[in-house]
Amino acid sequence: MNDDFGVRAPDCEFTELNYFIANRLGVIVFIGKDINDRWDGYYKGEPALPGVYNLVLDYRIMTGKYKTKEFRNERITILR
Repeated sequence: MNDDFGVRAPDCEFTELNYFIANRLGVIVFIGKDINDRWDGYYKGEPALPGVYNLVLDYRIMTGKYKTKEFRNERITILR
């Protein structure tokens, strides 16, 4: 169990990072813009409901001399 959630990528050099977490209705419950941004599992001061949430990442990383733009859509699950 984790007390918070954030992007961890020790082997990547992010030059740009934006991500958000949305509930099943598409309501954005968290926005992150930095590798150090962490979601504590709360939305509007209340614990987020258990369930599956969408994680959408939009980022650029350095791959050698070049910046590579990436986009990912993942799922995270909250259990209480």
